[in-house]
Amino acid sequence: MNRTALADSLLVARLYLLRGWRRAIANPRTLALKAGVLVALWLFVVTGDARTLPSEVEPERFKEMMRGAAAGLWLAFVAVAALSTPTAARSVQGSSFLLRSAGLRPTLWGTMLGKYARRVAIFGAFVVATAFVLAWGFDVPTRNPLTFVALLVFFLTAELTGMAVRLGVAATGVQLGDTGRVLFGGVGVIVLSVGVGYPEESIALLSHLPVAAFGEAFIMGIPEVAADETLVVWATAGGVVGSLVLAVVIEQFALRSWFTGGSRERAGAERTRVDDLLGRLGITGPTRAVAWRLWLQSRRRPLVLGLLAVPALVVGLALVEPGGTDIPLFPLSIGLYAVWMATVSVGLNPLSSEDETLTHLLSAPGRDIVRGYALTTVCLGIPVTVAAVSLAGVLVGPLWLTVPALLVSVAVLLGVVPGAIAIGLIMPRVGALEQSVDGPITPSKFAIGVHSVLLGLLVAPATLVITFAGRVPPVAVYAGSGVTILAALLTGTVALNLAANRLDGMTLG
Repeated sequence: MNRTALADSLLVARLYLLRGWRRAIANPRTLALKAGVLVALWLFVVTGDARTLPSEVEPERFKEMMRGAAAGLWLAFVAVAALSTPTAARSVQGSSFLLRSAGLRPTLWGTMLGKYARRVAIFGAFVVATAFVLAWGFDVPTRNPLTFVALLVFFLTAELTGMAVRLGVAATGVQLGDTGRVLFGGVGVIVLSVGVGYPEESIALLSHLPVAAFGEAFIMGIPEVAADETLVVWATAGGVVGSLVLAVVIEQFALRSWFTGGSRERAGAERTRVDDLLGRLGITGPTRAVAWRLWLQSRRRPLVLGLLAVPALVVGLALVEPGGTDIPLFPLSIGLYAVWMATVSVGLNPLSSEDETLTHLLSAPGRDIVRGYALTTVCLGIPVTVAAVSLAGVLVGPLWLTVPALLVSVAVLLGVVPGAIAIGLIMPRVGALEQSVDGPITPSKFAIGVHSVLLGLLVAPATLVITFAGRVPPVAVYAGSGVTILAALLTGTVALNLAANRLDGMTLG
């Protein structure tokens, strides 16, 4: 990279960071929420009694834990980087201006540098502050400067690896399809749930990965723990060399994918099949148009993968606990998670996916539009909820609480779907996005919070009686569940009218 390209890359990175900062200060509530979460998490980490850790844990075991944790954290950062990597030029904000004035290389690396700097500022500050406090707790007056160099390389290699994976898949043109994505995601969730169920074995396995060598940097200087400084030096040097190789690979992948990938899918035969089904059900007009469009978007860019992974999560937990469990709330908890994912993934931000249904949003009655969103959310949520609760009851248990958990979950779904749509209309996400998306946009954090509170209030009676199911007669369990069911259906009716009136009351200007 010549001097001009480097200067342009730094300018693009500066522009990216300025945009991010302006978005942050334009929404002080969200900024305060994020800062509060980080501070609370940091206080939770550092207020523990760090001095007792070496005496309670064998030095070699502690070393293995740190290596495994570092490898797991690196993989998590790779996933975050892959998910946020733009695979088409149009996904970069201001790409038409940047590509014409600066070129591909400065646009690509400027955007990457901006993201890397922001993540280092957030996560790096958190990790470094925690490391300082832990070091003080271990009576270590200073840390080896190599620790901080290794930390920067640690983040850099994860960022570049995630970019390379995402752009590599896009450049090859491989399309998993809907079934392939669900199967791939399902296998991933099962592996993750088994890993969580067997933490010691998972940590031991992760500690043998090459990137686990960075974990040695976090234990350098801690008494009674012999860190391999030579290994840290080699890992840091290898990370620098690997980063240069990854940079060359990423450029080639970007050249192949940025101007050929990311094309919008059209409806084609899919619209015919969905239209025929909706027509046979007697659904017509704006409701039919909105339901079809939202269904297509959910399949094409599946925010619903988290929802579809719920049954796979249950299967993974069944592998972890083959003897089952006697936790009364387990089937209901799985069902409520499915309900929460369904409503957050599809129904909580209805104004994010108008696209080809814009004419209906501007002219049709609000009730028809709301019914279209509710229909799609319910059609996606009910099969997964039923499957998740049934699998949870049969494979993990308790079996006799499966029926009340199933009834409560389905009723709550029918109630909170209109509630989620109403909340999304009252608290829409109106802020700017870092990159363009072709599908439903993630709801605002405050809308998710209000929706979660509503869900918690509705299920409180059923949760209370099911928690003490072993101490109360079965009729009390069904009575408490009935209260939740009636409250959910009443809430759904009221919320449907509220959402329709809210949509009808919106005007342009």
